[in-house]
Amino acid sequence: MRETIFTLILGLVAISTGDEGVQPLTTKTWLGDMNFLNGINWNLKRRPCWKDRAILPVSLELAVRLPDGDTALRQLVLPRDGEVLLPKRGALTVSDTENLQTIAGKSCPGEDIHFLRSKIPLWADPDNWDGHNTATPDLEAIPCATDKVLFPDNSFSILMPDTPPRVAALNVFGMDYEGRTFSDLVTSDVGRAAFLRASRGSLPEVHITGRGCGDATGCECNNEPLRSAVCDAVYTRCTATRHCLQPVLPHGNCCPICGGFVLLKFTPSFKLEKFREYLSEKFGNRDVNFFASKTNGLIQVVFLERGEYEGKIDDYTKELKEAASDLKNLGLEFIQEFAAGPYVSEASFTSVAGLLIGLLFLALAAFAIIFCVHTEECKVPSNGQRRQYLFAVFENQGEEVELCKPEAETPAVPPRSRRQAFDNPMYGAAAQETLTTDADSVEKEDDVGDSDEGESDTNGDFPSSMEENNHIYAAMETIDLLGKIDGTHEEENVNANDT
Repeated sequence: MRETIFTLILGLVAISTGDEGVQPLTTKTWLGDMNFLNGINWNLKRRPCWKDRAILPVSLELAVRLPDGDTALRQLVLPRDGEVLLPKRGALTVSDTENLQTIAGKSCPGEDIHFLRSKIPLWADPDNWDGHNTATPDLEAIPCATDKVLFPDNSFSILMPDTPPRVAALNVFGMDYEGRTFSDLVTSDVGRAAFLRASRGSLPEVHITGRGCGDATGCECNNEPLRSAVCDAVYTRCTATRHCLQPVLPHGNCCPICGGFVLLKFTPSFKLEKFREYLSEKFGNRDVNFFASKTNGLIQVVFLERGEYEGKIDDYTKELKEAASDLKNLGLEFIQEFAAGPYVSEASFTSVAGLLIGLLFLALAAFAIIFCVHTEECKVPSNGQRRQYLFAVFENQGEEVELCKPEAETPAVPPRSRRQAFDNPMYGAAAQETLTTDADSVEKEDDVGDSDEGESDTNGDFPSSMEENNHIYAAMETIDLLGKIDGTHEEENVNANDT
């Protein structure tokens, strides 16, 4: 007898020792059904009653199933495109008389109530799962690899992501499934109607591991492969962050939030469930939601105020930071805190935006003035006339510049006094000195050319250096000779005609 008792004691010790590191499975229940009686599916967050006017969406991708039993309504507005499945056992009564009260047997406010669901619910949408609060990161609000998934009702359809999710256990219609049996489920008529996939041609998959979390320090969610699908589902519902100075982005979240989070380092003695109990005792009676989990090898605690943001997040993060002795006893060490800062009204945002726009315009105006002063592009001559320029012929073989013969009334143009943005290597100081000298030589050669015009074989209107080195002047001389020949022929023809 003593040996039997000793054996039982050892067995109990072994069981308690073995279960110490095993965390209980977290159950996440599917909420995205098309049930007519599910209050989540209606805008007033309650089921319709006998005096209500129930309005279904104009277009429905899935059929809405009416519950078994008697259903009484004042009016039922049907969709233009969709299906409504009548109950197998029961009746639907639509009337505007008081006789409906005898059927329903309770009071009803008599309001217009709208059915919200019109599209196929997504596995990757956190709003379709329970078991989380507003502080839970998006990737951890859907089933994690160590969670149990429960589908309690058979009136649902779900759109599965392309990346197969991983869960510890799966219960559909009250029956537990594992990998092989789930494959049989999705190939059945019920399974094909319930589990859908965007990319047709392949069956939806769920990897069922059958293993929970065996680490007392906690297990990571491991939903990073589903980030793209989750963020696509929540981007349109990102909470506005205009009321906080600096929104923060916790690990696992898709959108910045007006909240805060704290990162902690843990030791082997740390236990995640015990830390969650500590947070419930410390912040459970405050107007703040919180969520603690393991992510990226650290412990993260996210804080988010309930209701409108008031800027008290700094108080919660600092309070946890200053509880160093408690954290040490729990096997934790503070690393870093992040907070969204004080409350900022929309009027403050408007005034700040106006100030920034005004400063931008002032900066542009100052830049334009500096540019005009530096480049002198904005200066206008005092006499209101444009500057006159003299075209010059540049010698590519040297630094000298020779001018075409100016007309008699055209004065010699002095060197330009305008400041240049850069020095032209082909028109430098040597060219400036040659400019005046060549102009004087042109006038002298013009006088000499008038007296020696008959003796010279070349055109005296051009300097000799141009005749030797410039092909343009040679072409001009040829044109001039051809013109003289044509003039001689014309004179001979005129004399012949006179004779």
